[in-house]
Amino acid sequence: MSQENVDLVRQQMQPYDGVDVMPAIRASLERFGPDPQPEVVLAQWAEDPAWRHMHPEIEWDVTATGAFGTVVRGPREVALWWADWVEAWESYAYQVREYRDLGEWVLTASDIRARGRGGIPVEMRTFELRQVRDGKVARYRGFLSEAEALESAGLTE
Repeated sequence: MSQENVDLVRQQMQPYDGVDVMPAIRASLERFGPDPQPEVVLAQWAEDPAWRHMHPEIEWDVTATGAFGTVVRGPREVALWWADWVEAWESYAYQVREYRDLGEWVLTASDIRARGRGGIPVEMRTFELRQVRDGKVARYRGFLSEAEALESAGLTE
């Protein structure tokens, strides 16, 4: 089952790998409107080549990533979080360097090339955990270090 989970995460990540995601996110947010309703968000996700792999009860945890760190649950809260997050970026592209089967979790390591507001360049590596349930990504956790990700997955002492 773990290889199936890695394959699913790969399918979820590949559509936007190496591409500036900001235009797609902004277009989705426009469709959602200022008060995104779960059914509208889910309908949009169903049409998106990456987001169609997200579970309708997604738990999105970015508490370890800094300024936008929080935990949100479900499509409405994710859409509201994205609306805040996009305000910090002019462009944002990732390139996945590794997919790793950790049993219950799939770890990805990605290189980020972004431009913050005011044209500030940002280059960094991020580490993300995804947990699959019912054939969809049900839990997501973002980290700025591999050690934090592995600790969160219960793989370090």
